[in-house]
Amino acid sequence: MKIEVWTDIMCPYCYIGKKHYESALRKFNHAAEVVLEWKAFQLNPDLPDKGQGYPLTEYFTRNLGFSKDKMEGSFAHVEQLAKEAGIPFNLRNAVAANTRDAHRLIKLAATKGLETKVVSLLSKAYFEDAQDYSDRNVLLHIGKEAGLEEEPISRMLNSDDYLYEIKQDIQEAAN
Repeated sequence: MKIEVWTDIMCPYCYIGKKHYESALRKFNHAAEVVLEWKAFQLNPDLPDKGQGYPLTEYFTRNLGFSKDKMEGSFAHVEQLAKEAGIPFNLRNAVAANTRDAHRLIKLAATKGLETKVVSLLSKAYFEDAQDYSDRNVLLHIGKEAGLEEEPISRMLNSDDYLYEIKQDIQEAAN
């Protein structure tokens, strides 16, 4: 059975859903027959990249027009859902940034069968540790922690590799 999942690293519901999926899969008698394919989606492709992100709180108030009270209510709701899924969210310190290079790292990891590990590490780095997933040093660290070698990660980050595939995923999601 093949399952295709469109995700964006900055989407809290994607991370929470991933945790619920993993829990359900552990109970599924045919889990070994499940093939998961991660597809890229960008909630906001216009956010800054290369470590130039800014506080998520500012993104909510400036870009989304949330009042401080509405933002706090939204954060509290998502943090409660995360807590129920066993995830300690740190949204107030999170950084809003472009997820393009994070998606490229996931695509690179897929060539070695490490994409789910990279998605997990990216999600933890962002939602729990408030790291900027557009920072190339963060991406290098996560890629190496997942089992990728530094040279292919650096080469990918300094190229246009996987940009076409990401665009295809996003177009497929729109259809």
